[in-house]
Amino acid sequence: MILMADEPAAQPVAPAVAPAAQPAQRKSPVLAVVLSFFICGLGQIYNGQVMKGLMFLLLYILLWVVAGFLVIAVVGFCLFPLPILLWLYGLYDAYTVAEKINRGESP
Repeated sequence: MILMADEPAAQPVAPAVAPAAQPAQRKSPVLAVVLSFFICGLGQIYNGQVMKGLMFLLLYILLWVVAGFLVIAVVGFCLFPLPILLWLYGLYDAYTVAEKINRGESP
């Protein structure tokens, strides 16, 4: 094949390859637990579950308010364990979700 001066040389065409999916950013389970320890729901927000974290926080506050108002009627003493149980579950959830994210599983 003879190339004329005006003709560009043929370039090999690379096959179209989709860009590799970026792995999810690693999350620290310990940091998720520490954040949830200080503010209920913050570990979930750190893990990228913003709505879940906000729901934890709002429910936690609501349970303390309801338990506080009902203390006068003695019924509130029965409700005091509920926000504590929610807080403990939030610690567990923040840790396990961060672990799942690091393993590449969907939370």
